Amino acid sequence: MKYRKKPVIIEAVLLERNRVSFQECYLFIGEYTNQTSQIGQDKWYEFVDKELEKDGIILQVLEGDHLAKWGNMVIRGVEGEYYSCDHDIFKKTYEEVTE
Repeated sequence: MKYRKKPVIIEAVLLERNRVSFQECYLFIGEYTNQTSQIGQDKWYEFVDKELEKDGIILQVLEGDHLAKWGNMVIRGVEGEYYSCDHDIFKKTYEEVTE
């Protein structure tokens, strides 16, 4: 049998290896305020710079921890869940919605 994906609107951000993109992604997944309150604003960039040396960021998904690699899209699904997708596959699967 063949299936077509239902037309749903999702939200996503591109995760790039730089401070601005890292912070945008953390705001998107709701971790920015948690991190800044735990480590303090003055330590935020020190934390970010260490994270940028890694292979990506860890997303907590239903199946456990998932590595979202630099260059991937971080997606908020229809149930509010987060996951990542290769940028090239994302471009083939989704198109931007203009409202």
